[in-house]
Amino acid sequence: MEMQEFINFFKDKNDHYEISDSFASDERYRQRCGGYIKNAKAAQIEINIKNAEPNQKWHLLTSYYDEISDCKKDAETCYNRLKCPELLLWIADAAGIDSEIVSKAASKAREIIDSGSNGRSRNKAGYEIRKEIITWRMIEKKIKTEL
Repeated sequence: MEMQEFINFFKDKNDHYEISDSFASDERYRQRCGGYIKNAKAAQIEINIKNAEPNQKWHLLTSYYDEISDCKKDAETCYNRLKCPELLLWIADAAGIDSEIVSKAASKAREIIDSGSNGRSRNKAGYEIRKEIITWRMIEKKIKTEL
């Protein structure tokens, strides 16, 4: 699947979904600086953790997509490079992955982050979501089913 097809699929999705917002609105788990937070500040986008802003739709369609020049053609490659748990959860929510699976992924991410001490626990959580719970094949199947 080409990246443009992937991006187009998410353009008409909601900005907010319950499971991903619950994760993104908890300051213990959400990214605090750098990445999309840095981009939001530069773009003067509202940063409000309690309201899960900037939202993950903006994160994917603007912040992430605008920065990935080396994988703009292949969506699988791009998905498998994602590290941000809240973005992965939003993608799953928006794609229509079963809420029990998305909740399981959020719980696993919380568990990993809570037990982490080396500063890379968010990256590990993202890796576990992608590789063990919400794989590219699951996302791709949902997208192709709806197209």
